[in-house]
Amino acid sequence: MSAQRLPLPVECNLHGWMKGRIGVFNHPYFAVTDADGAFEIKDAPVGKHQLMVYHEEIGYRLGKKGKDGEAIVINAGGTDLGELTMGGK
Repeated sequence: MSAQRLPLPVECNLHGWMKGRIGVFNHPYFAVTDADGAFEIKDAPVGKHQLMVYHEEIGYRLGKKGKDGEAIVINAGGTDLGELTMGGK
C-alpha cells in the first residue's frame, strides 16, 4: 500500500458492525490513544505541523475542517497540547 492523506475505510459486507480504518503514512509520526485517551508522538521534529485527530464514532476533531488537521507548534523538549475535545468544538 502507498501512503494516503486520510485513513482508508475497511468493512465487512456480511457483518455491518465490522468496520475499521487503516492509516498508511510515509512518516513515523502517528499515535493511537490509550484507554484514557492519552497519546504521545515520540521524536516529532520541532516546528510547525498539522495535527489530524480522528475518532471512529465522532469523526474528525473540529468537524469537516479537521480533515486538514489543525496548526500546532512543537517546541524543543516537547509540547503538551492539553485536553483536545472532539466534535465540532
